[in-house]
Amino acid sequence: MIFTVMTLGFTSGSGATIFWDYEMEPGDRGFDISGLSGVMTYDTSVKFSGNGSIRLDYPSQCYPDQIGSGSQCGGFTDKSIPPTQTLWTRFYVMLSSDFVVGNTETKIMFSSTNSTVSDWLILPNGSTNLRMDLQALHAPDTRAYVGGTLTRGQWECVETMEKLSTIGGFDGVREIYLNGTLMKSVTGIDDRYASNPNELFVSKRLYRQVGQGSIWLDRVATGDQRIGCSGSAIDTTTPPPVPTSLRVQ
Repeated sequence: MIFTVMTLGFTSGSGATIFWDYEMEPGDRGFDISGLSGVMTYDTSVKFSGNGSIRLDYPSQCYPDQIGSGSQCGGFTDKSIPPTQTLWTRFYVMLSSDFVVGNTETKIMFSSTNSTVSDWLILPNGSTNLRMDLQALHAPDTRAYVGGTLTRGQWECVETMEKLSTIGGFDGVREIYLNGTLMKSVTGIDDRYASNPNELFVSKRLYRQVGQGSIWLDRVATGDQRIGCSGSAIDTTTPPPVPTSLRVQ
């Protein structure tokens, strides 16, 4: 059984602070999707746990996206977090079996600081690879790291770790996990400077932009230490085997 956690800022026995952990359904005080009709909706028929999930809808006009001429079909909702130098995010995601990734990219999530640094989690260039784009950095201004590939029609657990460097240091870290396995780890990042000594992560965004089909998100959680997956990936396209050798006791 997977329990819903909706208490803000509680501390686990390991010392990790979980800022929030939402079932992504009406009434859980999570992301506000009011006003996003046709972009993000609650779906009680498809969920990883609880009573529902948030579905991101990408109609045909959201693909393809030719820069300067096509429709990007944007839409987003933000949720604040306590200011933190280290941000862990855990969520379950499923692409519809016919989902078409944008020919430029399909944006899924965005981590924002109170200054200039921002991290995007996207599916790039028509693929279902997970890629983290770091923007507004020095030398170079943007960096991109690929780690893991999503399978359409299946719930999968994604975790990211984003650690800002110390001021003027090269000790920033970015990591991507898929179903509990570390897929990419990058160290030696310089992204916090004397000009922005108070730069910290302050919010998380769900983003819909470019693609065709649907994406479901469930159990989105954030914290300052690793939260972990509640279970393994679940295949929703293959029926379970027929029970055999049944007997009554």
